[in-house]
Amino acid sequence: MKTCFNLCLALSSLLPLPLQALESNAPLLTLEQAVQVALEHNPDIASARWNADAAAAAGDTVRARRLPSLKLHGSYDVASEDQRLFPATANGEAGVFGSDLMAADAVLSLPLFTGGRLRSTVSAAELLRQAAEGGLAYTRETVVFNVTSLFYNMLAQREVIRSFESAVSATAEHRHSIEAQVEAQKAARVDLLRAEVRLAELKEKLTRERNTLTIQRWALAALLGTETGGTAPDVGGDLLPVTMSSCPAAADCLRMALAQRRDYQAALQQTQAQDESIKASRAGYFPTLSLQASYGGRWIGNISDQPAGSDDSQDIGRIGLLPRSPCLKAVRSARKSASRPPATMPGRNRFVNSNF
Repeated sequence: MKTCFNLCLALSSLLPLPLQALESNAPLLTLEQAVQVALEHNPDIASARWNADAAAAAGDTVRARRLPSLKLHGSYDVASEDQRLFPATANGEAGVFGSDLMAADAVLSLPLFTGGRLRSTVSAAELLRQAAEGGLAYTRETVVFNVTSLFYNMLAQREVIRSFESAVSATAEHRHSIEAQVEAQKAARVDLLRAEVRLAELKEKLTRERNTLTIQRWALAALLGTETGGTAPDVGGDLLPVTMSSCPAAADCLRMALAQRRDYQAALQQTQAQDESIKASRAGYFPTLSLQASYGGRWIGNISDQPAGSDDSQDIGRIGLLPRSPCLKAVRSARKSASRPPATMPGRNRFVNSNF
């Protein structure tokens, strides 16, 4: 039994360290380098940056609705009865008649009144853009904190490993000393067994701490956005004493947190954006008024009557006001407005949780 136990101890001492712990080509990063790499390649920051860009693009799209729009309209109609190419502008004016009518127009539209829908939609888009930018800033701050915390934890873990390596070395020397005393019959074999058990425990703890360091390295690699199949980075630096400033009063801390926390501000802006979306939905009850102008051409085919000297094409332009009032659409607007308050509850709940 004792021979088997000694053999297990000898084999455990010959086991190699984990592969990542023995890598000599692992990049050695300082804290500043690690933070810089994380800010450039962290997946969460990249996702938040895309969200901010998407919110900004959505805001530009919404604001463009207030600008004039120019569209090209075309049509081709076949009438069952012959139609006149162009309405008469005087009594007794001759005209061209046919059954095939073609038209092409450039139409310019400008919204004049939308019941507040455009204003509320633009306000909601701007608040969502600010919330997305605040979320990006908060994500960056969180990543910097996590990288810094993990960096110093790894430095501390190295000190823990060094302490266990020293303990293993000292215990191994102590075991050799007891083994010599046992051979000289100056110590009992039970003392040697106790030393061997203590040495095995220290080696097991040393392996565990090395594995912990390996896990921390891969956690840092994930924060730095290391690609699949890459090498886990290593850290370099010293643990330095930090002087902590005195903590202000709780009321001052709360006031500073509400003023500076980006996630709190983002939750507030998202809630305000939902309120503006409700206003935009309720604006669907109101009529709209637009200024519309168009200019284009008319052509006629399959002519049945064409007076001498007349042409089978004609240019036409117009300008006017286009009012529209919802009737049956008001029912849909009512249902849409009724669905908005429940949709805002998750955002309001997040805002309440932020207050707590």
